[in-house]
Amino acid sequence: MTAAALTALSFLLQSPTLAQALTPRLSDNQLIAVAPALKFLEGKPLERLRNGQSVTFDFQLQLLDGTKSLARSLQRFVLSYDLWEETFSAVQLSQTSPRTPVFSTARLKAETVATWCLGRMQMPLPTVDKTKPLTLQLEIRTSGTKLANPLRPQGSVDLAVLVDIFSRPPDPKDSRITALSRSFTLSSLATP
Repeated sequence: MTAAALTALSFLLQSPTLAQALTPRLSDNQLIAVAPALKFLEGKPLERLRNGQSVTFDFQLQLLDGTKSLARSLQRFVLSYDLWEETFSAVQLSQTSPRTPVFSTARLKAETVATWCLGRMQMPLPTVDKTKPLTLQLEIRTSGTKLANPLRPQGSVDLAVLVDIFSRPPDPKDSRITALSRSFTLSSLATP
């Protein structure tokens, strides 16, 4: 086994990896991921939501050439739960704008929250050989404890904080989910 394969195997064994793979797609010259069976609302984060707390989820979608990252999209979502309707609300926080959310929605069922969040994540296509084998990796993290305030004084998300979160090993108290795509080439992707 090569060193790269051992590193990838070690990574997969250290984190909860979803059996369902991501499916890469092209949409308006942007790379997107589809994962209809993705479930990340479970365990402590779900318990916190059902107890009336808002929970922040940090998403990182990466395009990989082996272990080398070619492109990535980082987004932060804040979820809440409506105890009466038993549905979720989601807000995508802006990385550059004042406090006004980029997108928000309400009355989501648990099975549609991941689809809504993934639908907000896009990345421009990098300039690479369209026949080169690539993979997509999604990582979702949340913390059971308060993180350093990721908001700038004017209320937008500090991208450097999100990069820092995904650059360090996860805290054992953090909830972490990882999903991978099968190998693909950009030339094999059909536009919807």
